[in-house]
Amino acid sequence: MRSFWRLSHVDAGYDTRNIFTFQIAAGRPDLNERAAVSRFQYAFMERLAGIPGVESVGFITTLPLDEGAGTVNITTPKILASGAEAPAVRNAAAGGAYFQTMGIKLVRGRYFERVEEETGIPNVIISEAAAKMLFPSEDPLGQKVRPAAGGQNWFTVIGVVEDVKVDDLRRQAPEPMVYLPGVSTSPAYVMKSPRADQLAGEVRAIIRELAPQSPMYRIFTMQSLADRSMASLSFTMLMVGLGAVLALVLGAVGLYGVLSYNVTRRAQEIGVRMALGAEAKVVRRMFIWQGTRVTLVGVLVGIVAAIGLTTYVKTLLYGVERLDVTAFAGMSAVMLAVALVASYLPARRASRVDPLVALRGE
Repeated sequence: MRSFWRLSHVDAGYDTRNIFTFQIAAGRPDLNERAAVSRFQYAFMERLAGIPGVESVGFITTLPLDEGAGTVNITTPKILASGAEAPAVRNAAAGGAYFQTMGIKLVRGRYFERVEEETGIPNVIISEAAAKMLFPSEDPLGQKVRPAAGGQNWFTVIGVVEDVKVDDLRRQAPEPMVYLPGVSTSPAYVMKSPRADQLAGEVRAIIRELAPQSPMYRIFTMQSLADRSMASLSFTMLMVGLGAVLALVLGAVGLYGVLSYNVTRRAQEIGVRMALGAEAKVVRRMFIWQGTRVTLVGVLVGIVAAIGLTTYVKTLLYGVERLDVTAFAGMSAVMLAVALVASYLPARRASRVDPLVALRGE
């Protein structure tokens, strides 16, 4: 249950609500060089931004939770000089107001500017995980990076953004990411709007006007991609969670019934003790302690068994350790509370009965 709650509140590093996304394959003959493609993209995004309710528009070559991102080995001057193996990072090209639209926070530095996208100025933005991996204990801004294989030009780090989940919301370790200033004839456009699920028709109308031969495809909302990413695990965890609730309820009901019956059948013993001068509170305390003692033994045995059995459910856990203190303590507290109530109520009723009435059955 705790894993299910954690998964439903996972921080992807970007917004999944109110984001509409799609791709087009712009096939106009005039889009034959980088500057022309960039001008088309910005003209297209300006039209998209003019749709009522649209707050911002950007694009990326590979969309998180859909196409993911490529992988490349990145080196730095220090790594190159040391002869160490260049680490692998995820990479994509982004442009427009992509980071602002997706809600990816800027930690240091700045975002890309339009001139960098049009001319291909060799600047990059890296994620926090990439900054820690490539430049530990150093200021990443102004540092140089380049692909380890087939790359001769160095790229300058101009910004650091927060980490994002690229392929799967269930992944817990942050993935290092490098963003290039993007230009592409078929990027994934992202639009921020409270009308995210209603924009497809208006976007198609603009495409028919600006690039009538260009197909529109991969039409999603980021919320639908997030739901798809978690669907199978969420269903499994929901079923396991329902089973856990049922097991807890059955255990509590069974424990209450056994302890309550045990105290009730000793009503005559309570009558004898009361007739011999025992105080009601002393009698109740004795029965409560006896019920709690039995339950403590059961809880300890259950904890030992659970420690072994949780090995088989660890693949279903998210953001929670196999031996989660909160879960084990919560279960123990529930059972002890049930034992307390189950022992107290019957003992309280029996201690209020006239001893002669309680002994009448003898």
